[in-house]
Amino acid sequence: MQIVGLDIGYSNLKVAYGKDGDEPTLLIRPAGAAPAEHLGQRMMSGGTDDPLRVLVDGKEFVAGCSHDRLENWARELHKDYTSTDSYRALFNAGLLLSGMSEIDRVVTGLPTSQYFDEGLRRHIAKSMKGEHQVTPKKKIFVKDVKIVPQPLGGFVDYLNHLADPSEIEDASVLVIDPGFFSVDWVLLVNGEFKRGSSGTSLDATSVILDEASALIGKDYGSGPGRSKMENAVRSGRNTVSVFGTRVDITPYLASASAAVGHIVSAQLQSSLRKEESAVDAIVMVGGGAPLFETAIKAAFDKTPLTIAENSVFANARGFWRGGRAYGGKMRITINSFAGYPALEADLTTLPPRSRAERLRLLATLGLAFRQNGHHVPAATETAAMPGRTSATTAQPAVGKGAGAVASSLIKNVFRQTDDE
Repeated sequence: MQIVGLDIGYSNLKVAYGKDGDEPTLLIRPAGAAPAEHLGQRMMSGGTDDPLRVLVDGKEFVAGCSHDRLENWARELHKDYTSTDSYRALFNAGLLLSGMSEIDRVVTGLPTSQYFDEGLRRHIAKSMKGEHQVTPKKKIFVKDVKIVPQPLGGFVDYLNHLADPSEIEDASVLVIDPGFFSVDWVLLVNGEFKRGSSGTSLDATSVILDEASALIGKDYGSGPGRSKMENAVRSGRNTVSVFGTRVDITPYLASASAAVGHIVSAQLQSSLRKEESAVDAIVMVGGGAPLFETAIKAAFDKTPLTIAENSVFANARGFWRGGRAYGGKMRITINSFAGYPALEADLTTLPPRSRAERLRLLATLGLAFRQNGHHVPAATETAAMPGRTSATTAQPAVGKGAGAVASSLIKNVFRQTDDE
Protein backbone atom coordinates (compact mmCIF):
# COMPACT_ATOMS: atom_id res chain seq x y z
CA MET A 1 0.00 0.00 0.00
CA GLN A 2 1.44 3.35 -1.10
CA ILE A 3 0.70 6.17 1.37
CA VAL A 4 1.46 9.88 1.30
CA GLY A 5 1.04 12.23 4.26
CA LEU A 6 0.88 15.85 3.06
CA ASP A 7 1.17 18.83 5.38
CA ILE A 8 0.59 21.76 3.01
CA GLY A 9 1.39 24.71 5.22
CA TYR A 10 1.53 28.44 4.62
CA SER A 11 5.29 28.46 5.22
CA ASN A 12 6.49 24.93 4.45
CA LEU A 13 5.40 21.88 2.50
CA LYS A 14 6.07 18.66 4.44
CA VAL A 15 5.78 15.23 2.83
CA ALA A 16 5.91 11.78 4.40
CA TYR A 17 5.68 8.93 1.90
CA GLY A 18 6.37 5.24 1.59
CA LYS A 19 4.91 1.75 1.47
CA ASP A 20 2.97 0.14 4.27
CA GLY A 21 5.46 -1.89 6.31
CA ASP A 22 8.34 0.56 5.80
CA GLU A 23 9.24 3.76 7.62
CA PRO A 24 8.23 6.92 5.74
CA THR A 25 10.65 9.14 3.87
CA LEU A 26 10.39 12.77 5.02
CA LEU A 27 10.89 15.86 2.83
CA ILE A 28 10.40 19.56 3.45
CA ARG A 29 10.27 22.47 1.03
CA PRO A 30 9.35 26.15 1.45
CA ALA A 31 5.72 26.72 0.50
CA GLY A 32 6.23 29.39 -2.15
CA ALA A 33 4.25 28.66 -5.33
CA ALA A 34 3.28 30.82 -8.33
CA PRO A 35 3.10 30.79 -12.13
CA ALA A 36 6.58 30.14 -13.51
CA GLU A 37 6.98 33.66 -14.94
CA HIS A 38 6.94 35.11 -11.41
CA LEU A 39 10.11 33.30 -10.33
CA GLY A 40 12.99 35.73 -9.89
CA GLN A 41 16.23 34.95 -11.67
CA ARG A 42 19.32 33.92 -9.76
CA MET A 43 22.91 34.28 -10.85
CA MET A 44 23.60 30.84 -9.36
CA SER A 45 21.24 27.88 -9.26
CA GLY A 46 21.22 24.13 -8.91
CA GLY A 47 20.85 24.05 -5.14
CA THR A 48 18.17 22.44 -3.02
CA ASP A 49 16.18 25.69 -3.07
CA ASP A 50 15.51 25.35 -6.80
CA PRO A 51 11.72 24.97 -7.15
CA LEU A 52 9.81 22.10 -8.66
CA ARG A 53 7.94 22.77 -11.89
CA VAL A 54 4.41 21.42 -11.99
CA LEU A 55 1.20 21.97 -13.92
CA VAL A 56 -2.03 23.51 -12.64
CA ASP A 57 -4.80 23.27 -15.23
CA GLY A 58 -2.11 22.99 -17.90
CA LYS A 59 -0.24 26.13 -16.76
CA GLU A 60 3.35 25.83 -15.54
CA PHE A 61 3.87 26.72 -11.88
CA VAL A 62 6.95 26.74 -9.69
CA ALA A 63 6.46 25.27 -6.23
CA GLY A 64 8.60 24.58 -3.19
CA CYS A 65 10.65 27.78 -3.13
CA SER A 66 11.01 30.63 -0.65
CA HIS A 67 8.29 33.24 -0.97
CA ASP A 68 10.84 36.02 -1.38
CA ARG A 69 11.96 34.47 -4.68
CA LEU A 70 8.58 35.25 -6.23
CA GLU A 71 8.14 38.61 -7.95
CA ASN A 72 4.86 40.48 -8.45
CA TRP A 73 2.91 37.69 -6.80
CA ALA A 74 0.90 38.19 -3.61
CA ARG A 75 1.51 35.64 -0.89
CA GLU A 76 -1.57 33.62 0.06
CA LEU A 77 -2.13 34.21 3.79
CA HIS A 78 -5.88 33.86 4.24
CA LYS A 79 -8.53 31.28 5.12
CA ASP A 80 -9.30 30.46 1.47
CA TYR A 81 -5.77 29.15 0.88
CA THR A 82 -7.03 25.68 -0.08
CA SER A 83 -8.99 27.13 -3.03
CA THR A 84 -5.95 28.83 -4.60
CA ASP A 85 -3.77 27.72 -7.50
CA SER A 86 -0.75 28.03 -5.22
CA TYR A 87 -2.19 25.35 -2.93
CA ARG A 88 -2.94 23.09 -5.89
CA ALA A 89 0.62 23.58 -7.15
CA LEU A 90 1.98 22.56 -3.75
CA PHE A 91 -0.30 19.51 -3.71
CA ASN A 92 1.01 18.43 -7.11
CA ALA A 93 4.57 19.10 -5.93
CA GLY A 94 3.98 16.86 -2.93
CA LEU A 95 2.73 14.06 -5.16
CA LEU A 96 5.71 14.52 -7.47
CA LEU A 97 8.20 14.39 -4.58
CA SER A 98 6.82 10.99 -3.54
CA GLY A 99 8.11 9.47 -6.77
CA MET A 100 4.93 7.40 -7.05
CA SER A 101 2.68 6.97 -10.07
CA GLU A 102 -0.22 5.47 -8.13
CA ILE A 103 -1.03 6.34 -4.51
CA ASP A 104 -3.46 4.27 -2.46
CA ARG A 105 -4.15 6.94 0.15
CA VAL A 106 -3.31 10.60 0.67
CA VAL A 107 -3.88 12.02 4.15
CA THR A 108 -3.79 15.75 4.77
CA GLY A 109 -5.07 18.21 7.34
CA LEU A 110 -6.94 21.47 7.68
CA PRO A 111 -6.88 24.14 10.37
CA THR A 112 -9.28 22.91 13.03
CA SER A 113 -11.92 25.58 12.45
CA GLN A 114 -11.87 24.91 8.69
CA TYR A 115 -12.09 21.16 9.25
CA PHE A 116 -15.52 21.69 10.81
CA ASP A 117 -16.77 22.90 7.41
CA GLU A 118 -18.08 19.63 5.96
CA GLY A 119 -18.59 21.12 2.51
CA LEU A 120 -14.96 22.26 2.39
CA ARG A 121 -13.72 18.83 3.48
CA ARG A 122 -15.73 17.07 0.80
CA HIS A 123 -14.66 19.53 -1.89
CA ILE A 124 -10.96 19.15 -1.09
CA ALA A 125 -11.16 15.37 -0.91
CA LYS A 126 -12.95 15.24 -4.26
CA SER A 127 -10.41 17.55 -5.91
CA MET A 128 -7.49 15.47 -4.62
CA LYS A 129 -8.84 12.10 -5.77
CA GLY A 130 -8.28 10.74 -9.24
CA GLU A 131 -5.72 11.41 -11.93
CA HIS A 132 -3.45 14.45 -11.79
CA GLN A 133 -1.31 15.70 -14.68
CA VAL A 134 1.51 17.03 -12.49
CA THR A 135 4.03 17.63 -15.30
CA PRO A 136 3.75 17.38 -19.10
CA LYS A 137 5.04 13.79 -18.98
CA LYS A 138 3.91 12.65 -15.51
CA LYS A 139 0.45 11.57 -14.32
CA ILE A 140 -0.23 10.44 -10.77
CA PHE A 141 -3.41 8.65 -9.68
CA VAL A 142 -4.75 9.02 -6.13
CA LYS A 143 -7.22 6.34 -5.07
CA ASP A 144 -8.34 7.62 -1.68
CA VAL A 145 -8.10 10.84 0.36
CA LYS A 146 -8.57 11.36 4.08
CA ILE A 147 -8.98 14.87 5.57
CA VAL A 148 -8.42 15.37 9.31
CA PRO A 149 -7.91 18.31 11.68
CA GLN A 150 -4.28 19.35 11.37
CA PRO A 151 -3.19 18.58 14.97
CA LEU A 152 -4.62 15.07 14.77
CA GLY A 153 -1.53 14.09 12.80
CA GLY A 154 0.56 15.25 15.76
CA PHE A 155 -1.52 13.11 18.13
CA VAL A 156 -0.92 10.01 15.99
CA ASP A 157 2.80 10.80 15.93
CA TYR A 158 2.73 11.15 19.74
CA LEU A 159 1.02 7.76 20.09
CA ASN A 160 3.64 6.14 17.91
CA HIS A 161 6.43 7.25 20.27
CA LEU A 162 4.79 6.01 23.49
CA ALA A 163 6.22 2.86 25.04
CA ASP A 164 2.73 1.94 26.28
CA PRO A 165 0.00 3.70 24.27
CA SER A 166 -2.77 2.08 26.33
CA GLU A 167 -1.88 4.23 29.33
CA ILE A 168 -3.45 7.30 27.69
CA GLU A 169 -6.63 5.52 26.59
CA ASP A 170 -8.51 7.14 29.49
CA ALA A 171 -6.49 10.38 29.53
CA SER A 172 -7.23 13.92 28.38
CA VAL A 173 -4.63 14.97 25.80
CA LEU A 174 -4.39 18.47 24.32
CA VAL A 175 -2.46 18.70 21.04
CA ILE A 176 -1.36 22.21 20.01
CA ASP A 177 -0.05 22.98 16.54
CA PRO A 178 1.38 26.50 16.16
CA GLY A 179 1.58 27.11 12.42
CA PHE A 180 2.43 30.12 10.31
CA PHE A 181 -1.16 31.20 9.63
CA SER A 182 -2.98 29.71 12.62
CA VAL A 183 -2.50 27.98 15.95
CA ASP A 184 -4.73 24.91 15.99
CA TRP A 185 -5.57 22.52 18.77
CA VAL A 186 -7.58 19.37 19.38
CA LEU A 187 -8.61 17.81 22.66
CA LEU A 188 -8.96 14.04 22.99
CA VAL A 189 -10.63 12.62 26.11
CA ASN A 190 -10.86 8.85 26.58
CA GLY A 191 -9.86 8.54 22.95
CA GLU A 192 -12.76 10.73 21.82
CA PHE A 193 -12.20 13.81 19.66
CA LYS A 194 -13.86 16.67 21.58
CA ARG A 195 -15.02 19.02 18.85
CA GLY A 196 -16.47 21.61 21.21
CA SER A 197 -13.13 22.10 22.96
CA SER A 198 -10.98 22.13 19.82
CA GLY A 199 -10.32 25.23 17.80
CA THR A 200 -8.13 27.76 16.01
CA SER A 201 -6.42 31.06 16.77
CA LEU A 202 -5.06 33.39 14.11
CA ASP A 203 -2.46 34.79 16.53
CA ALA A 204 0.12 32.52 14.97
CA THR A 205 3.81 32.39 14.04
CA SER A 206 3.43 35.04 11.34
CA VAL A 207 2.12 37.45 13.98
CA ILE A 208 5.15 36.75 16.18
CA LEU A 209 7.52 37.41 13.26
CA ASP A 210 5.75 40.67 12.44
CA GLU A 211 5.90 41.78 16.07
CA ALA A 212 9.58 40.83 16.41
CA SER A 213 10.39 42.74 13.21
CA ALA A 214 8.57 45.80 14.56
CA LEU A 215 10.54 45.62 17.82
CA ILE A 216 13.81 45.47 15.87
CA GLY A 217 12.64 48.49 13.88
CA LYS A 218 12.25 50.52 17.06
CA ASP A 219 15.89 49.87 17.97
CA TYR A 220 17.51 50.01 14.52
CA GLY A 221 15.34 52.38 12.53
CA SER A 222 13.76 49.69 10.33
CA GLY A 223 12.67 46.12 10.77
CA PRO A 224 13.96 43.29 8.58
CA GLY A 225 10.44 42.30 7.55
CA ARG A 226 8.52 39.08 7.86
CA SER A 227 10.20 37.21 4.98
CA LYS A 228 13.72 37.81 6.24
CA MET A 229 12.70 36.78 9.76
CA GLU A 230 10.97 33.68 8.39
CA ASN A 231 14.02 32.61 6.38
CA ALA A 232 16.26 33.06 9.43
CA VAL A 233 14.02 30.94 11.64
CA ARG A 234 13.62 28.28 8.92
CA SER A 235 17.39 27.97 8.43
CA GLY A 236 18.22 28.09 12.14
CA ARG A 237 20.08 31.42 12.00
CA ASN A 238 19.82 33.75 14.99
CA THR A 239 20.84 36.96 13.19
CA VAL A 240 19.51 39.07 10.33
CA SER A 241 21.01 42.04 8.51
CA VAL A 242 19.54 45.51 9.13
CA PHE A 243 21.31 48.40 7.36
CA GLY A 244 24.43 46.21 7.18
CA THR A 245 24.39 45.35 10.89
CA ARG A 246 23.95 41.77 12.04
CA VAL A 247 21.14 41.86 14.60
CA ASP A 248 20.52 39.01 17.06
CA ILE A 249 16.83 38.20 16.71
CA THR A 250 16.67 35.94 19.78
CA PRO A 251 15.55 38.53 22.38
CA TYR A 252 13.06 40.09 19.97
CA LEU A 253 11.50 36.72 19.18
CA ALA A 254 11.30 35.99 22.91
CA SER A 255 9.48 39.27 23.62
CA ALA A 256 7.09 38.82 20.71
CA SER A 257 6.45 35.17 21.62
CA ALA A 258 5.57 36.13 25.19
CA ALA A 259 3.04 38.73 24.06
CA VAL A 260 1.38 36.66 21.35
CA GLY A 261 1.66 33.40 23.31
CA HIS A 262 -0.23 34.95 26.23
CA ILE A 263 -3.15 35.72 23.91
CA VAL A 264 -3.22 32.20 22.49
CA SER A 265 -2.99 30.66 25.97
CA ALA A 266 -6.03 32.65 27.06
CA GLN A 267 -7.95 31.46 23.99
CA LEU A 268 -6.98 27.87 24.76
CA GLN A 269 -8.11 28.13 28.36
CA SER A 270 -11.40 29.64 27.23
CA SER A 271 -12.05 26.77 24.80
CA LEU A 272 -11.51 24.24 27.61
CA ARG A 273 -13.75 25.93 30.16
CA LYS A 274 -16.60 23.40 29.75
CA GLU A 275 -14.40 20.37 30.37
CA GLU A 276 -15.01 18.70 33.71
CA SER A 277 -11.51 17.33 34.20
CA ALA A 278 -8.06 18.86 33.84
CA VAL A 279 -5.80 18.15 30.87
CA ASP A 280 -3.45 15.23 31.60
CA ALA A 281 -0.88 15.86 28.87
CA ILE A 282 -0.04 18.59 26.36
CA VAL A 283 1.68 17.76 23.08
CA MET A 284 3.09 20.54 20.91
CA VAL A 285 3.81 19.93 17.24
CA GLY A 286 4.66 22.01 14.19
CA GLY A 287 7.55 24.28 13.35
CA GLY A 288 6.28 27.09 15.57
CA ALA A 289 6.09 24.97 18.72
CA PRO A 290 9.30 26.34 20.34
CA LEU A 291 8.02 29.92 19.95
CA PHE A 292 4.89 29.19 22.01
CA GLU A 293 6.35 26.70 24.50
CA THR A 294 7.10 29.14 27.33
CA ALA A 295 3.66 30.77 27.23
CA ILE A 296 1.82 27.43 27.14
CA LYS A 297 3.88 26.09 30.04
CA ALA A 298 3.06 29.17 32.10
CA ALA A 299 -0.67 28.84 31.40
CA PHE A 300 -0.78 25.09 32.10
CA ASP A 301 1.96 24.90 34.73
CA LYS A 302 0.73 21.65 36.33
CA THR A 303 0.36 19.71 33.09
CA PRO A 304 3.26 17.75 31.56
CA LEU A 305 4.22 19.22 28.18
CA THR A 306 6.02 17.45 25.36
CA ILE A 307 7.35 18.93 22.12
CA ALA A 308 7.50 16.37 19.34
CA GLU A 309 10.92 15.38 18.11
CA ASN A 310 11.67 17.27 14.89
CA SER A 311 8.28 18.86 15.45
CA VAL A 312 7.98 20.43 11.99
CA PHE A 313 7.41 16.89 10.59
CA ALA A 314 5.09 15.64 13.36
CA ASN A 315 1.82 16.16 11.49
CA ALA A 316 3.11 14.70 8.23
CA ARG A 317 4.48 11.65 10.07
CA GLY A 318 1.15 11.24 11.83
CA PHE A 319 -0.82 11.61 8.60
CA TRP A 320 1.26 8.83 7.05
CA ARG A 321 0.91 6.51 10.05
CA GLY A 322 -2.78 7.26 10.28
CA GLY A 323 -3.20 6.48 6.60
CA ARG A 324 -1.48 3.16 7.17
CA ALA A 325 -3.59 2.20 10.21
CA TYR A 326 -6.90 3.55 8.94
CA GLY A 327 -8.90 0.91 7.10
CA GLY A 328 -11.71 3.10 5.85
CA LYS A 329 -15.21 3.29 7.24
CA MET A 330 -16.42 0.36 9.35
CA ARG A 331 -19.76 -0.40 10.95
CA ILE A 332 -20.23 -3.16 13.52
CA THR A 333 -23.62 -4.45 14.64
CA ILE A 334 -23.75 -6.28 17.98
CA ASN A 335 -26.88 -8.33 18.60
CA SER A 336 -26.20 -9.83 22.03
CA PHE A 337 -24.12 -9.23 25.17
CA ALA A 338 -25.21 -12.49 26.81
CA GLY A 339 -22.73 -13.40 29.54
CA TYR A 340 -21.06 -9.96 29.50
CA PRO A 341 -23.31 -7.61 31.52
CA ALA A 342 -20.37 -5.55 32.80
CA LEU A 343 -19.16 -4.96 29.24
CA GLU A 344 -22.63 -3.91 28.15
CA ALA A 345 -22.87 -1.47 31.08
CA ASP A 346 -19.44 -0.05 30.28
CA LEU A 347 -20.29 0.56 26.62
CA THR A 348 -23.55 2.33 27.40
CA THR A 349 -21.56 5.08 29.12
CA LEU A 350 -19.83 5.94 25.82
CA PRO A 351 -21.07 7.99 22.88
CA PRO A 352 -22.47 5.70 20.14
CA ARG A 353 -19.63 6.47 17.68
CA SER A 354 -17.06 5.35 20.28
CA ARG A 355 -18.53 1.97 21.23
CA ALA A 356 -17.27 -0.06 18.29
CA GLU A 357 -13.82 1.43 18.75
CA ARG A 358 -13.84 0.46 22.44
CA LEU A 359 -14.63 -3.11 21.45
CA ARG A 360 -11.83 -3.10 18.88
CA LEU A 361 -9.45 -1.73 21.48
CA LEU A 362 -10.42 -4.41 24.00
CA ALA A 363 -9.91 -7.12 21.41
CA THR A 364 -6.54 -5.67 20.47
CA LEU A 365 -5.46 -5.50 24.10
CA GLY A 366 -6.46 -9.14 24.51
CA LEU A 367 -4.34 -10.12 21.53
CA ALA A 368 -1.47 -8.02 22.87
CA PHE A 369 -1.49 -9.84 26.18
CA ARG A 370 -1.67 -13.20 24.45
CA GLN A 371 1.33 -12.28 22.31
CA ASN A 372 3.26 -11.55 25.47
CA GLY A 373 2.38 -14.84 27.11
CA HIS A 374 -0.68 -13.78 29.13
CA HIS A 375 -3.99 -15.57 28.96
CA VAL A 376 -7.06 -13.34 28.96
CA PRO A 377 -10.16 -14.96 30.58
CA ALA A 378 -13.08 -15.15 28.19
CA ALA A 379 -15.77 -13.49 30.27
CA THR A 380 -14.29 -11.82 33.35
CA GLU A 381 -15.34 -8.32 34.24
CA THR A 382 -11.86 -6.79 34.49
CA ALA A 383 -10.07 -8.63 31.74
CA ALA A 384 -8.33 -6.14 29.44
CA MET A 385 -10.62 -3.28 30.43
CA PRO A 386 -8.81 0.05 29.94
CA GLY A 387 -8.75 2.30 32.98
CA ARG A 388 -9.43 -0.51 35.51
CA THR A 389 -6.92 -2.10 37.83
CA SER A 390 -6.39 -5.86 37.74
CA ALA A 391 -3.52 -8.28 37.44
CA THR A 392 -4.17 -8.51 33.72
CA THR A 393 -4.88 -4.94 32.64
CA ALA A 394 -2.17 -3.31 34.77
CA GLN A 395 0.59 -4.94 32.75
CA PRO A 396 1.92 -2.74 29.92
CA ALA A 397 1.64 -3.80 26.33
CA VAL A 398 5.14 -4.01 24.91
CA GLY A 399 6.78 -4.99 21.66
CA LYS A 400 4.31 -6.03 18.99
CA GLY A 401 1.47 -5.64 21.45
CA ALA A 402 2.20 -1.97 21.99
CA GLY A 403 2.17 -1.42 18.24
CA ALA A 404 -1.19 -3.14 17.99
CA VAL A 405 -2.65 -0.95 20.73
CA ALA A 406 -1.33 2.20 19.04
CA SER A 407 -2.83 1.06 15.73
CA SER A 408 -6.22 0.51 17.37
CA LEU A 409 -6.17 3.94 19.00
CA ILE A 410 -5.20 5.55 15.69
CA LYS A 411 -8.09 3.83 13.92
CA ASN A 412 -10.42 5.01 16.66
CA VAL A 413 -9.40 8.65 16.27
CA PHE A 414 -9.33 8.65 12.47
CA ARG A 415 -12.75 7.01 12.16
CA GLN A 416 -14.25 9.70 14.34
CA THR A 417 -13.42 12.09 11.50
CA ASP A 418 -15.31 10.06 8.89
CA ASP A 419 -18.04 11.89 6.99
CA GLU A 420 -21.30 10.03 7.35
